[in-house]
Parts: sequence; structure tokens; C-alpha cells
Amino acid sequence: MNLYHSDDYKAVIKYRLLELKSQNPSHNFQSLANQCGVQKTYLSRVLSGGKAELNSDQFFLAIEYLGFAAEEKDYLVLLHEWQRSSLPARRAFLERQLEAVRQQRDRSHHTPAPPLDSGSQLTDYYFNPAAQLVHMFLSIGRYAQDQEQIRKKLGLSRTQFSKVLKVLLQLQIVSLKNGRYSVDKGQMHLPWDSSLIPSYRTLLRLKALDRVSKLERKAYSYSVVFTAAPKDRAAIQKEFVQFLKKFDARVRKAESKEVYQLNFDLFDWSEN
Repeated sequence: MNLYHSDDYKAVIKYRLLELKSQNPSHNFQSLANQCGVQKTYLSRVLSGGKAELNSDQFFLAIEYLGFAAEEKDYLVLLHEWQRSSLPARRAFLERQLEAVRQQRDRSHHTPAPPLDSGSQLTDYYFNPAAQLVHMFLSIGRYAQDQEQIRKKLGLSRTQFSKVLKVLLQLQIVSLKNGRYSVDKGQMHLPWDSSLIPSYRTLLRLKALDRVSKLERKAYSYSVVFTAAPKDRAAIQKEFVQFLKKFDARVRKAESKEVYQLNFDLFDWSEN
């Protein structure tokens, strides 16, 4: 069970207790009830999913006994408070905190390519979408041998193309030897908390939209506005993070033949 995507503290406790019991029979309903200072029958009613609840102190004693890590306990305390609250404004406040933890957790567990050196002139690379595209094209043998193909495919003037190549050389992303460019740094990314991300994202998306409009039916593009509950959004985000891990693994092993782009957005229209 991934506790960060659960909306039921009772299910998390029950799952962890059964997990520990399978390793050591002394971890059971009675021992947990003793730790929480409640009757075993009462604890059974709580974990059966009924109306019975553990108060804040009892819940804290339970997660201490069950050996959750510090960051897990922080999340579970929020979940416990959210689940027991009957005040809509407070539930909404706690739900935003839960979602922030989930997103931070997902970001930290998705391992992207290494970032550029902090001393590099990041804007020269990230604020010119053509720089990233030329970088990727040069990683493909036939384009590295004939850069004129790259220039024509991207619709760049010779002056624009020369400037991009100069940036890539200055940042030591590519090197030039005997008239041929070779890629010295693979795919790169900005740290998720970089101040450059909003502008970079906008520029690259505009470039992508322009390309999709020109390709017409040759491009696969999907966009949808939908209604669901926050737990559904969290589940969708979790699935996408899992997809990204598979995507990274596949791309790292893939033979470089063509240059592609993948975009994905998941955000809230309801929240200000």
C-alpha cells in the first residue's frame, strides 16, 4: 500500500499491522490496542471502517507503535485530521496540505536526467527551444553528420542555427572535432524548483503547439477537462509518475533515430 495515496487512515493502520504481524506474531490487534489505551473490541470497530474513531493521542500512539518514518507520520497526522474534520473550510485547508505532500513526494521519486551545471548560462539553453531541439538532433548519427538537415527541419536561418551551435559549444553540451559535432551531455532538465521553469515551460509549449498545428493529423494530441475528486486526481498523478519511470527506462535504452516531444499537464481549475 502506498500510504501517500490513501484517503483512509484506518486502512493504512490495518495494512501496516497485518504486514508487521506476518513478520512477528506479537504485533496483533491486542498489542496495538494496549499501546493505544483502548479495548481490543473498540479497536476492531475502528479498523473495520465503521463510525468509531481514534482520537489524536490514540492515533499518534498507534503510528508510533507501527514504526512509521518521521515523514510518514507527518503525512498520516494530516490525513487523520482531514478525515475526522467536519468543517468544510478546514477540510479544504488540510486537503491542500495533503496534496502538496503528495506532489513533493512524487517529484522526489521521479529521477530525471542530471541538471546543467549551476554556473552555466542556463537562459541561453532553456529560453531558446531551438537549442534543446538541436541538442537532441545532434545525438542522432545521420543529423550529426549533416547539420543542414537539422536547420531545415527546424526552419532556422543560418544565423540562428550558428548562434544555437555556439551556445551548445560554450556550455560544453556538444564538442566539435574534424568538422563533426558530438554530444557530450545527454538529455538535461531544470530542477523542479528553478525560477526559470515558468518561462521555459511556456516557450517550449508554444513551440510544441506551433509544431502540432503544422503536422495536423500526423501528431497525436490529447486534451480534456474533467470532473473528479481530489483522491482521483492523486491516483492519476501517481499513475503518470509510474509511467515516467518506465518512460525514462525505455528512452535510456532506446536507439536514437528521431526526435520526439512529450507533454503532460494535470492541474486544478477549481482552486484559486
